[in-house]
Amino acid sequence: MPTTLYYNPRGDDTGYRHQVTLMADYDLSDDSWNDSIAEQCAHDWHTNKDGFEGEWPRIFSLYRHSTGPAFARLEVSLEYEPTFTAKDAP
Repeated sequence: MPTTLYYNPRGDDTGYRHQVTLMADYDLSDDSWNDSIAEQCAHDWHTNKDGFEGEWPRIFSLYRHSTGPAFARLEVSLEYEPTFTAKDAP
């Protein structure tokens, strides 16, 4: 069963906490998953919450519940991949 948690793309405890359902079932007490979790939260914010207009890198705070302290804060960078298009030359 996928894990649901909350995040704040401001890196602090102020403001709205967004809810996200992660791609897999994570043990949130295991810190080794925090980077993957933060990347999925960043993808959700960028894709579904107008995060494409935000500045990067960003600090994401991760929460187990809608209230309470963050269990992790991670800086996430957005990497762009170039796209190449070929066509017949004139």
